[in-house]
Formats: sequence, structure tokens, C-alpha cells
Amino acid sequence: MSGLAAALRALLIVAFFFATTVWLPDFVLKIDAVNRAAETTQHSIAAAIWIVALAAVMWLLRRAQKRGWI
Repeated sequence: MSGLAAALRALLIVAFFFATTVWLPDFVLKIDAVNRAAETTQHSIAAAIWIVALAAVMWLLRRAQKRGWI
């Protein structure tokens, strides 16, 4: 694999991690129904989304590694 291909794959992985663990919980917290909820509920929702997203990304990375994509 060339250096450019490795860099692009690394950039894609970082962007995917960012989208699922930073942007997605922030987006959900801005939804009106969640925004009006109690602060503890908001924190619980954000934490649950973050945990599920992180687990999903790690699982997808492992599958991609097993298939030789990365």
C-alpha cells in the first residue's frame, strides 16, 4: 500500500470516528424533544449514543481489518 493510500484510509477512519462519536451525540442533543428533557436525561442519552457508536466503530474496524481492507 502506498503512503498516500494509507494516509487516505487513516483520514477516513478519523473522520468516521469523529462523525459517530462527536457529531452524532451533539446532533441528537440539539433535537427539540431531547433539548427540553432534564439535564440528567440529556447526559444519559448522549452517553448511550456515544457508547453504542464507539462500540460499532470498533467492531467495523475489526471487521475491516479481518477482511484486509485496512
